[in-house]
Amino acid sequence: MKSKLVAVLAMLLVQIPVQAIVQVHENTDAYAAPYRHNTSAQALFGANDEDSPTSHTASRVRRYSARAHDEMMGGQKLAAIDHYSRVLQLETDVSALVNRGLLYRLAGDNNASANDLNAALRLKPTDAIAWYNLGQTDALRHRDATSVDEFSEAIRLGFGTQGAYVGRGLAYDNLKRYAEALIDFDAAIAHSPDDSSAHSGRGLTLVRLKRYDDAIAEFDFVLKSEPNDFDAVMNRGIAWDEKKNSANAMRDFLAAEKLQPLNERPHAYLGLLYRDSGDASKAVQEFSILVKLEPSLTLWYRLRGGSYRATGNLDAAIADYSQAIRLEPNRTSTYSRKAHLLIWTSAAKRR
Repeated sequence: MKSKLVAVLAMLLVQIPVQAIVQVHENTDAYAAPYRHNTSAQALFGANDEDSPTSHTASRVRRYSARAHDEMMGGQKLAAIDHYSRVLQLETDVSALVNRGLLYRLAGDNNASANDLNAALRLKPTDAIAWYNLGQTDALRHRDATSVDEFSEAIRLGFGTQGAYVGRGLAYDNLKRYAEALIDFDAAIAHSPDDSSAHSGRGLTLVRLKRYDDAIAEFDFVLKSEPNDFDAVMNRGIAWDEKKNSANAMRDFLAAEKLQPLNERPHAYLGLLYRDSGDASKAVQEFSILVKLEPSLTLWYRLRGGSYRATGNLDAAIADYSQAIRLEPNRTSTYSRKAHLLIWTSAAKRR
């Protein structure tokens, strides 16, 4: 039973450990001095003449681009998207499309991001930065094979940065092409030896390959410089757990839980560790947190039901199995567990 659960959790819970590296287009014309109207025009259109129809299109594009760039660098994603949209209403501009595509991705709209980046590439198929950003976007859309091709094109066009190799390495990892993933992570480390994303990615692939000692060494490297890196702590805990070192695994999962209390991964692994070590009460606590975080996932009710049963709280166990059946009525094993408990409690009452 444990091996099945751990296999499911490993697939669901081991996540990409790095954030996409931002690469923007620089427009050298964006910093030209703004055009100023005379006093009468200012009275009509306001002191900010960006939207004035009396201003030349080229001047307005330059001002919108400059504003968008500054807002982008300042983390004002929506404002920057608005100004790049104004640029694109006036003229078709590859840099504006690439940067708005990046901003859409950072704002969580991956489909809009892909639309802009593909539009940029139709205009300029040799734009390496557009290919790189499209690779990052398609990775987030779980289009790993496509993402590999896009990162490869960026690299072929001369954008062989550690970010491109890490991005392609992660896509290879998701495709279970582990040998190629390791080659890319090694290339990224050769480019930037201290880059934590490359070491985290390499560690993740080594976990998949069951090379747990090597994986732990990679996560240790990351955590020396970034002790609060959640993914490195979490994935090192998984490696320790696979090595059957429960004490070290528990240490890492507890640390990960403190770093991200609302993340389901540490609670899931802690719940299993507590359950398997015989501490059913603590297992119930962890699975109860998971029920609150993901109330529509039947796995947590089934796991908590089993832990309630181990504590002797059979009514609570039956209630959890009943809820699991309501959520997933076609899973026969849950009916069997509930029926077994009902028979047992009925027999106990007759005694």
